[in-house]
Amino acid sequence: MDQDLIGQTFERFEILSVIGSGGMAAVYRAYQADLDRIVALKVLSPALAHDPHYVARFQHEARSIAALEHPHIVPIYAVGSIKERPYIAMKYIDGTTLKDVVQECGALDLTDIMSTLEQIASAIDYAHSKGVIHRDIKPSNILIDQHNWTYLVDFGLARSSGATQGLTLAHTIMGTPEYMSPEQAHGSSTIGPATDIYSFGMVLYELLTGCMPFDSDTPMGLLVARLQYAPLPPSEYRNDLPAAVEEVVMRALARSPGARFLTASDLMIALKKAMHGDITHTVSSTQPHIAVQPADLSNLPTMAMASATIIDSAQTIISDGGEPAPLVTTQTTSLQTNASVGENQVPTTPHQFGVPNWALASIGIAVLLIALTVGMARFSNAEGQVVQYLQDAEIALAQRGGIDEAIDAYEDVLDLDSEHVFAHTQLALIHNLRGVHDQAEQSAQSALDADADAAFAYALLAEALVHQGYSDEALKTANRAIELEPQLSAGYSTRATILADQAFAENDTQLLEQATADADMALDLAENESDIAWAMAYSTQGNVYWQEYLLTDDATLLERSKAAFEQALALQNHVAAFYVNLGYLYDAQRQHTLAREQFQEAIAIDATFGSAYAGLGWNHYYTNDYDQAHVAFDQAIAYTPQYVDAYIGKSQVYRDQPDPDYNSAIAILRVATQTAPQHARSFTTLGWAYRDQAPRFAYGSDEQKQSYVDAEASFRQALSLQPTSVDAMTGLGWVLHEQGSLLGQPHLYEEAVQILQTSLETNTDQPYAHAALGWSNYHLRDFDGARDAFQQATQLLPGYADAYYGLGLTLEAQGEIEQAKAIYEEAVAYGSTSANEELARLK
Repeated sequence: MDQDLIGQTFERFEILSVIGSGGMAAVYRAYQADLDRIVALKVLSPALAHDPHYVARFQHEARSIAALEHPHIVPIYAVGSIKERPYIAMKYIDGTTLKDVVQECGALDLTDIMSTLEQIASAIDYAHSKGVIHRDIKPSNILIDQHNWTYLVDFGLARSSGATQGLTLAHTIMGTPEYMSPEQAHGSSTIGPATDIYSFGMVLYELLTGCMPFDSDTPMGLLVARLQYAPLPPSEYRNDLPAAVEEVVMRALARSPGARFLTASDLMIALKKAMHGDITHTVSSTQPHIAVQPADLSNLPTMAMASATIIDSAQTIISDGGEPAPLVTTQTTSLQTNASVGENQVPTTPHQFGVPNWALASIGIAVLLIALTVGMARFSNAEGQVVQYLQDAEIALAQRGGIDEAIDAYEDVLDLDSEHVFAHTQLALIHNLRGVHDQAEQSAQSALDADADAAFAYALLAEALVHQGYSDEALKTANRAIELEPQLSAGYSTRATILADQAFAENDTQLLEQATADADMALDLAENESDIAWAMAYSTQGNVYWQEYLLTDDATLLERSKAAFEQALALQNHVAAFYVNLGYLYDAQRQHTLAREQFQEAIAIDATFGSAYAGLGWNHYYTNDYDQAHVAFDQAIAYTPQYVDAYIGKSQVYRDQPDPDYNSAIAILRVATQTAPQHARSFTTLGWAYRDQAPRFAYGSDEQKQSYVDAEASFRQALSLQPTSVDAMTGLGWVLHEQGSLLGQPHLYEEAVQILQTSLETNTDQPYAHAALGWSNYHLRDFDGARDAFQQATQLLPGYADAYYGLGLTLEAQGEIEQAKAIYEEAVAYGSTSANEELARLK
């Protein structure tokens, strides 16, 4: 502000006093002698008078106002220059700003402000009808004269509604952080009328509560807060506010532009109805349907917070004493992926992490430097460098192969500000994506150390914990995220994934129902967020459908899962994890070529995405290309050393290759258990590997006994981590039964029966658990129990030769020789040599 201007006369204007000033311009009260009137004279700051950009912006403001003739928009009288500084002469309003009213009175009664709001709404809609977007609607830009006539002022940031470029400086956004819409904060190149509706909603919020829905000490903090959290409901400040009114306010403040009111008048109509108790969400029948379609991805980073896990394979072995050996597996499904009979190897649920709207969508370069039209705020040097690093990170994330560069930039931010919550959460996001979950945990925890109420950081922490095997703690953490921010899709997405995984592991349909409800909630919330949040919610839904398919074998669910993943890709086709998820589904459908293409595309997007290499490894395994499977799993382990499924996959290749190598399989699984000691599944798989190796040693040898001891210890460790693990219980049951035979200790049969019954109570659809139960009962001479168990096994898996063989022995023990012969013949038809010997003996 130039105090020297006061008292001087330039052209027709005598400068009388200062009305207000900011970093860009000062507004003076001036007397226009030729027309004998008082005017408001807005003069560009002397520091900017020779900057072509700011001069152009100032002139743009004049043209914007001149094009608008409306009773609630301050008219322009003249333009010119004072000491080579441009000015705009406008009508002088003898009154106050709406901001002054709020600061003096606090929360206002809705009936007292309806007239003011209606006047502003008409001005906003008129400007929009002329193709002008204000972009800086706030109480200090709303003037009220002595007759309660309201004016909308300061079109310095106005932009044509169809413009994709404006006068904003590179890497700068013009606006007021407290009232800025999310799309402005994102730095969107196309800002439409909805951005003014959002700001108008912020004004309404402030008038009704005397407060703001977001709080921070810095401009950057305000922007990050609105991108990270949903607005605090007005009822948090005013418990007397009708719910219908709150619904109107919250709709105006929806993150997604398409979810807001179409016009300011629509908002006012809804507000009036809400005052009288009418339902507000029926207002504006012209609200467009938000179609699922590919988004403009030019400003979005190419990463996702999603990972994928694989179920280890299954195989049949020959056990001692002619007894049946179960097909070794850590999951039971109905998918058949090779020619062998029995349990099958399929990918597990593609673990999906739902992220809130801001986490993956680029904040945008423009969000990082803020200039206010009246009172332009400048960052300090340190803040400016932080902003530059954040900008560098966002640019890197918008490009393929830029994740490492983004990590470096976020770490540069933390070197300057060790408590920068956004940088910590972004690093947690990236580390989770890459499967480096211990680092993700550290970053998320650092974010929470800086801000104990950061809901999204809790969601990230939950994702990191569940992938390290801390399922219970992960669930508590996801619940905390939801408790802190009930309107954030990320918390529900994360919890849905955790519950769906548990539901599958425990065969618990109630948990699955809860997971489905959370996935639906995430999708509902994400519709009001950004396209990337919407995409992640679809991915969560696909994950839950997938788990339900594995539990029910309902092929329609597989198709619904696939459709959900495709929806996610339609919304955001630069997320590597979405391709991986789809690849797993194609493999499950035996469309291995299509599956391989998805994994390769994921690798093209992120060359260090361990899950993609692991998926490729399983793809090669399914097609019996064991050499390439080894290579792919090695790459997965190299990029993500904590990725348990890669170790499990590699162990399966060792076990199934033409020359099985159980020592290598066990060695790689031991590394997995040491790398992720809380992962129950790695211990379960190790238990099966030891159990499968045992019959290869000489019967009764010390090596064989030790192998069974190691198998038992592994299964018990798995159950200590996950007591309801069906696979671990079934494996332990088999090992106890086989140790009972080897050591001649009947009490082991009894323990085997007990643990197998518990496993079958959890999931009855386990033919191998029924067979193991049959053999234990047989050795305990409980022939009725054995007969029932073997029959269950043959019904669940027709062609299970060893179950028929056990049933034949049981029938023979009960004196039903002819029936035993018939069953032996069936067993022989299915390939049992032991049954053939028994049949020959009886004949």
